Amino acid sequence: MTGPVAHAFAGWRHGAGSAEDLMPERLLGGSQPRAIPRPDTDDTTLAGADRPMVVQGDQELPVDGSIDRGYAVSQCDIFGVWSRWEDVELTTSSPGVAPPRLAHLGLVATYAGSPVCPSVLTVDLATEWTQRTPAAIELRAVFYPMPTGSTPPPFGTPPTLPPPAPNLGLASTLTFTGDAATASAGTVVPLREDGSVAPGWGTPEQGGEARSYRLTVPGPGLDFGAVSRWGVQVWARQAAPGIAAPSVWVPVPAQPATAVAASPVPAVPTPPPLPPGVPLGSTPDAQGVSHAKVGWSGLAGPHVDRVVVWEASETTLRQRLAPGSPPDRTLPLGVRLQQLWDLYDAAPAAQRPLGFRRAAEVPAVPAAADLTLARGSEDIHLFLVTAVTTTGVESPWPAGGGGLPAHTHLQVVAAPRLRRPATPLVRPAIQPDGSLTVAFEAASPIPVTAFEVFATRSGLAARDHLTMGPPLAQVPAGAAFDPVTADPRLDPITRQRVWTADWSGALPPSWEPWHLRAVAVPEHTVPVSAERGVVSPASDVVTAVVLPSAAPQLDALVAEVVGTDNTGLLVRTATTAADRVVPAGSHTVQVTLGAVTGPVQPLEATARVADESTPPDTTAGPVVQRLPRTAGRTPLLVWGRRDDPSVPVQVTVRVADPLGRVAEQTLLMPGWVEPRPDLTLKIIDVVRIAGRGYVASLLTSADPATEPPHVLTVIASLPGTFPPDPVRRRPLRGSWELPDIPTRRSPVPPRGAEIMAVRSRGPQGTEIGLWIPAQRIVALTAAITHPIEGEVNDGWRPA
Repeated sequence: MTGPVAHAFAGWRHGAGSAEDLMPERLLGGSQPRAIPRPDTDDTTLAGADRPMVVQGDQELPVDGSIDRGYAVSQCDIFGVWSRWEDVELTTSSPGVAPPRLAHLGLVATYAGSPVCPSVLTVDLATEWTQRTPAAIELRAVFYPMPTGSTPPPFGTPPTLPPPAPNLGLASTLTFTGDAATASAGTVVPLREDGSVAPGWGTPEQGGEARSYRLTVPGPGLDFGAVSRWGVQVWARQAAPGIAAPSVWVPVPAQPATAVAASPVPAVPTPPPLPPGVPLGSTPDAQGVSHAKVGWSGLAGPHVDRVVVWEASETTLRQRLAPGSPPDRTLPLGVRLQQLWDLYDAAPAAQRPLGFRRAAEVPAVPAAADLTLARGSEDIHLFLVTAVTTTGVESPWPAGGGGLPAHTHLQVVAAPRLRRPATPLVRPAIQPDGSLTVAFEAASPIPVTAFEVFATRSGLAARDHLTMGPPLAQVPAGAAFDPVTADPRLDPITRQRVWTADWSGALPPSWEPWHLRAVAVPEHTVPVSAERGVVSPASDVVTAVVLPSAAPQLDALVAEVVGTDNTGLLVRTATTAADRVVPAGSHTVQVTLGAVTGPVQPLEATARVADESTPPDTTAGPVVQRLPRTAGRTPLLVWGRRDDPSVPVQVTVRVADPLGRVAEQTLLMPGWVEPRPDLTLKIIDVVRIAGRGYVASLLTSADPATEPPHVLTVIASLPGTFPPDPVRRRPLRGSWELPDIPTRRSPVPPRGAEIMAVRSRGPQGTEIGLWIPAQRIVALTAAITHPIEGEVNDGWRPA
């Protein structure tokens, strides 16, 4: 089956009487049907290509409003058979106004001395000109703060003005009169096709089919006090002459046209307080470099990216600001600094940075930087701090302000020159009363404040004053003057001032010489000349002897009996006497034991032992030994013997120093008495025999053969008698002298009406058995008394 091959087309207006033939005429007259195109054999023709399509080109659309038309269509096949007419109603209008295009968008903020900065918005627009000349182009802009660089714009349709806080709004309308355009806010200029400014309105350089314009609008004041950036989102729409409805807003919310302005506000550091003089840098380190600490304040905000430290030397700054005027180094530093300040303040603002170099860029926190000064520099070094924000804005060169001079922002440091006093002289002297006086003297290019005295009795430790321990004393020093002329004393070789001090030392007495050394301590700093004092080298070692004022000390004697036969004696004591030969001689020791007096012998000649474990042979007389010296004392051991241990004996120990002064201690050693063991008593066991009574076993250390004898007392408390009650039954009692208790072999006697006792001798002492004729007892108490050894007792109660 084949499809249609041609069609006929007619139309009419609403309200008209008849239809209008819209087919073209034949050359010979009549209407010419239109052929319908057929699809390709490979079926590549677009879908619907075989459908009749007719355009009424002579029909005009209204500029504003709509048009109503009716159309009729009929088709025929290859056999010339026509279909019936089909009517179609159509209501249409002209296309809407096309929106303009935003070709470029820019936002610039300018610092004006405060965080609120004026802004300028620049928008490049392009619009179609030949088809529909625009009547007006309306722009709306919304400025929004950006806490971070990635903060997105507020999403939504073009807002009404004013927008919600903290956003800020702006509107401007371009109105066209002929080829010229004017703006309700800001200024507008024509552009060439390449984006440059055209020479005039409607010129050929501006273009024909499309024209571009640049609108520059002053924006609102943007507050960068809390944010580092502000963004702007811009929309535009166009109106055409004779058309009531403008175009849509462009761009769409999903594709906003935005621009961002970074904060132009610089971070200005707070000027540091002016120092009273010229601060000094650190003492040169191991590389001989002095360090300076440069600080700042007011730069701890989140929008400060880094700090730039600038440095200029005194010589360089003078060459830049006052050529031909080198620094006069004979002047005090304070005078030279004042000259620098005067030059800096008098220089034009544009010339002040010329002498500075960019020394370092460091983080703003911590608020300090360590910088090194040039090795060997004798200049005053000046430092200045500027800051760079996260938006790349560097603070301007500080220029004072607020009534303060320009040099207020400068920090000054000078490398110190080290000054060391000469090696001091130490002159000790022993006074008639035995006290020690030491005189100190040192020449120095810097004032000396004190002499530090070191003392030790060890010659090995005295090789270096640092191994002699902490200073024994710090003696204030003063300048020396000539006693005749009253002029300051100068060293004859170095021509430096001489500083002296005197010290009356209170060194502990000792038979060994004291080794003395001293160092001169200068002033820490002399700011006027940028000098820093360094402790002098230690003096040579000098010796002084401070002898004890009395005989050596000797502790009280402590004696004990030693040996299996109790005839040996050991006497302990200790002395402060030296157990070595001292420069004055030797200390001696002598012992008298009873009627025997030993020889006088040097203390260092006595036998030195580690402990008391090896007693010497004392058959020839008492023997003296010494233990290792500790805490300034020498422990002494005196070994001796007496024939009868029960006879008292007197012991005397004498110690003499090299000057013949004697210390003596005497002890009367009583006769030895064999010690007696401590008296004991223990109730071992109590057993009840039903219907008869109780059997108790006792153990005591008392010996029945001892004179005077021991007495055993036993009390058995009956029910109602514990505690004793005189109304109730009285307790059973028994008392015996220990020798009167009969001996036995069986543990329990047969029967009896009273408490009975028997004894026997066991390996642990005297065993005593008791028979208590009672049906029931509530307590048992036993006691042994002796007029010399005292009394012991023990008790028992049933569980």
